[in-house]
Amino acid sequence: MKRTFVEHSEVDGGYNNAFHHPTTNIVNNNPMLILENSKRLKHNLNSDVLETDSLLFGAGSFHDTSSSCLFSVQASKDATKQLKQFELINTIGSQGNKPGEFNSPFDIAIDHFSQLLFISDHDNKRIQTFHLHSLTLKQVINICDKPNYIAIHTNNTLLVTSREYVYKYSYLDGKQIWKLSTPFQAPTGICVDYEGKIYVCDCFSHRIVVLSQNGQVEHTISSEGSNFGQLLYPRGIDLDHLNNLVVCDNGNNRIQVFTRNGNCLNSYQCHHHQSNNLISPESVLVDKSDGSFIITDWDFHQVHVLSSNGHLEIGSYGKDLNSFSIQQEWR
Repeated sequence: MKRTFVEHSEVDGGYNNAFHHPTTNIVNNNPMLILENSKRLKHNLNSDVLETDSLLFGAGSFHDTSSSCLFSVQASKDATKQLKQFELINTIGSQGNKPGEFNSPFDIAIDHFSQLLFISDHDNKRIQTFHLHSLTLKQVINICDKPNYIAIHTNNTLLVTSREYVYKYSYLDGKQIWKLSTPFQAPTGICVDYEGKIYVCDCFSHRIVVLSQNGQVEHTISSEGSNFGQLLYPRGIDLDHLNNLVVCDNGNNRIQVFTRNGNCLNSYQCHHHQSNNLISPESVLVDKSDGSFIITDWDFHQVHVLSSNGHLEIGSYGKDLNSFSIQQEWR
């Protein structure tokens, strides 16, 4: 399905929330959209139009110097322009190393069957598990590394990437099942298809590595470059409703869509409303209900919603309640 994105449509209310390098979001089928901030905030956006189990992972830096919290934003749909609108409704959380506190929360994953919400608590070297609806802390999984991206896998397991490794853990007992270093150079975004195969953005190798359920390398997708189908520093990754891979080709300022066998189908770029600069995609989520892309943009501190109905920008740089703030070491 070919998508046409309107790059300069004006949307009222599209600049209300301020962000410092938004990194990660996720949509569940309640539905709820959660935006993760590596330094301070996890953003929880409720929406009556986002209906998907897709996971979205984003790149970020990992040094936290301010408090962590989670806030909720109510989403609605503009009847005229058919674009999603958002407003702040709630915040929870704080900085620290006690159970339920965070130091550089980085990513989020949801297991709908178990009704569990997983958050990678980077600087505290742990994964914290909460009840999806009450947000009551259920479990703390201490790990040997600083977790970045996470994804739910089969049989009550969780996939975790760090700067050098990809791990698989049981979230029932917290035990490590396997750990991979080769062939990765800075594994970043990670997702799982309906067969249980694992797709990892191998950022500094400019490719996607495809793993079997038990962690064996099956093949790789793409190579370094700027031509159609090539990648430069891929970061976020998600699957669309046809199980094609949607990849944040960060170094080329674009989104590319691949089949799971590695054929490139489409390539998209989009400009900011005000500056006309190309967005720099860190993470992407595909809303399965309407095919739109929800993209976090590190450099311009925004979230972009791209669809055939238009282009909505959410957020800006700032230090108010809605803001993100992270250091730059990861880059």
